[in-house]
Amino acid sequence: MKRFFIGAALLGSVLILFFVIWYGQREQARELVPPEEQIVTIHGEMLPEQPNTLLAIDPSSQTVLSHIYEGLYRFGADGEIEPGLVETMTRSEDGATYTFTLKESQTVNGNRVTAETFVEHFRMLADDDTNSPFSFLLEDVLNGKAISLGTKEPETLGVKAVDAQTLELTLERPLEGFEQILAMPAFLPRR
Repeated sequence: MKRFFIGAALLGSVLILFFVIWYGQREQARELVPPEEQIVTIHGEMLPEQPNTLLAIDPSSQTVLSHIYEGLYRFGADGEIEPGLVETMTRSEDGATYTFTLKESQTVNGNRVTAETFVEHFRMLADDDTNSPFSFLLEDVLNGKAISLGTKEPETLGVKAVDAQTLELTLERPLEGFEQILAMPAFLPRR
């Protein structure tokens, strides 16, 4: 019985020490590191093939791009979506219009990431001239399908910058789970 208590106490001490070290490292990981010191190590069998978020279809490219760029949403460690650059999101009463308030953000080069950044990217994604294999993801956005077919201009896509930090996206009809679609690598804007 005495051995049991000694073993339990030893195990408890090791677990406490582990959690203290883990918590400290987790807090350090949240500190912003200068760009020249930021390193992403990804283990895989293949090298990335496509550096463009609009065209990358191979898993290795999508993995690397999702670590380099930040979108409206991202997939968390548990596979659930979590906000990326979205500070708040509201839906209209009919469920067809999303309004996103964006966090203040900038690229490594110091360029601001604004609502207009997303508008330009979404229009390029929908444009039939871009020939993105992911343009179908915008078919539920107002005029998205017609733009990908080349019958309407990208400027008619149901996405607009209300102001620098407010993005409005209008769907053809309400669609549950649209935020999950926005977490896909094709929606990661890049300049």
